[in-house]
Amino acid sequence: MKLLAPDVGWAMSMGRLMWTSNGGTDWKDITPPGPEGAVTSAIFFLDASHGWVLFAHGEPDVPSGLRFDLATTDNAGATWSVEPLRMPDWLSGSLFGGEASLAFADPIHGWLSLYAGLNDMSRGYGSVLATSDGGRSWLSPHVPTHRRGDVSVAGPIVMVTPQFGWLVGGGGNDELYVTRDGAKTWQAVVLESPVKTDLMRKYDQNFDQLQRGFQALPPAAAKEEREWAQEQDVSYAAYDLPVF
Repeated sequence: MKLLAPDVGWAMSMGRLMWTSNGGTDWKDITPPGPEGAVTSAIFFLDASHGWVLFAHGEPDVPSGLRFDLATTDNAGATWSVEPLRMPDWLSGSLFGGEASLAFADPIHGWLSLYAGLNDMSRGYGSVLATSDGGRSWLSPHVPTHRRGDVSVAGPIVMVTPQFGWLVGGGGNDELYVTRDGAKTWQAVVLESPVKTDLMRKYDQNFDQLQRGFQALPPAAAKEEREWAQEQDVSYAAYDLPVF
């Protein structure tokens, strides 16, 4: 459920998209006419008029087994335009699980984050696409990579302006990125938790014990073990999208 104004908002119920303009007293069905058997992957309303719904459905002649259709409205769901999502050719062989996140800063500038579907821990990785024509076509901007640099990050995304936005990704939503140039470049953001939980304290204790154990090793072996521990990139951070 998402409120766009004090009395205006939408909600998903039993696979149907519902709309209220009187604070929830009354609801009407504004579900767009998606393809038969399609699953709703993402919903985004910019304001009380403009909205987008992403559908994922099976398609035997697509290598990934999935294709996407995007429904667009500019009148609060009274009418919808539904078109196949034209994506870059190189994405045709990628493995996506159908999960996605949509975000628009205005009626024409938007981002689409498609998550990989290999397993639960891979859902923070995938591809990020951008549109500057309201969703009719999508391009792949420069996307952030995992700290080891071998996989693209994808996850919940929000645009504040066409240039400024945030992205959460990683296997456990443990990575936060910001862009200030329309996704041409991304910077990782690392925040210290204001309160340490029991899990964090246990992790710190285990790491201290590990460091003390290195002291009993020969200097060369201790250096090698410390470097290995640092490369494990273990973290107890978990992020959600910032709200301003």
